[in-house]
Amino acid sequence: MRKGGDNLPFTKNIKAVRKEDAVQHLYSDMGSRHKARRFEITIKQIQELSEPEAA
Repeated sequence: MRKGGDNLPFTKNIKAVRKEDAVQHLYSDMGSRHKARRFEITIKQIQELSEPEAA
């Protein structure tokens, strides 16, 4: 995420059925919590976790 001219790296775990749902949830969450717009957020990696890791 880019705010104030600086890149702010972070990791976020989101439970979703599809990757598209997880991306949508991330945009919505970051927008509501940090007032970040979609063009300010860069998603570098989406990784699917197995059942034991996701719990």
